[in-house]
Amino acid sequence: SYSTAIEMDVKQMHVAVHNQAMVYEKLGDLEAAEAGFMKALEMVEGWETAQRRLDRVREKIREKKEKAKAQ
Repeated sequence: SYSTAIEMDVKQMHVAVHNQAMVYEKLGDLEAAEAGFMKALEMVEGWETAQRRLDRVREKIREKKEKAKAQ
């Protein structure tokens, strides 16, 4: 579990945080995913993969808000 790895302070913490964010995204918890990708980017500035995934999650959040607003 990524949560356990994070609690244990693994060597590549940024990878554990990033992967945990991917799980949150898959589960539909977009806000937690967004926070995780942002944290990973704080740990490794300029990480392109994390930035692309953050952008994708933010787009999903935007679409979700627009859909809710239209209803």
